[in-house]
Amino acid sequence: MPFTAKVDGQGRLTEISVDTKSVSPMLGEMRVAYDNFGKPVEIRKPDPSEVSDMPDELLGLMNA
Repeated sequence: MPFTAKVDGQGRLTEISVDTKSVSPMLGEMRVAYDNFGKPVEIRKPDPSEVSDMPDELLGLMNA
């Protein structure tokens, strides 16, 4: 899949953008950014209102 990656002055990955349309047109672009290297991370469980089921089309791709 086509992607673009960016690194900072120390060579650490700071951003990646993946064009996932080649897998499924409904996916579009996936972009992830990384920062605050070395700082503690707090992870919280999402509220049920923030969660949705994966569409059947994508679920089929996961089982491929």
